[in-house]
Amino acid sequence: MLDLDRLEAVAETVSMDERLAALDRRVAAAADAWLIDPRDVGVYGRLVAAIEARRAYLNPPLGEEPREVEPVVAPPSAEQDDEVFDELAAGERAVQSIGEALQGNPADVLARLRRHS
Repeated sequence: MLDLDRLEAVAETVSMDERLAALDRRVAAAADAWLIDPRDVGVYGRLVAAIEARRAYLNPPLGEEPREVEPVVAPPSAEQDDEVFDELAAGERAVQSIGEALQGNPADVLARLRRHS
């Protein structure tokens, strides 16, 4: 004989687990994107929103359903004028790639770094 209360509880648990799995995937995707570009404010905002949504789902206020967390809207990205980059490239201590700056004998590289710090 079927126990309808138990069947309903199992169905509710399955749907909750699906929602939690979806929230977990959202957090994982946002964390992966943030690790790729940790200085991107929008990506960080999505990570925070995903974590807050997961926490709200796991710890809802008593007597209430978990609230949906509004996604964080990233500000428009800032554009840098090329003249700033041109000034940096023309200076005495022009911007170099790490590979260029750290070539050669390690002792010489360390001495150069200490001179310029």
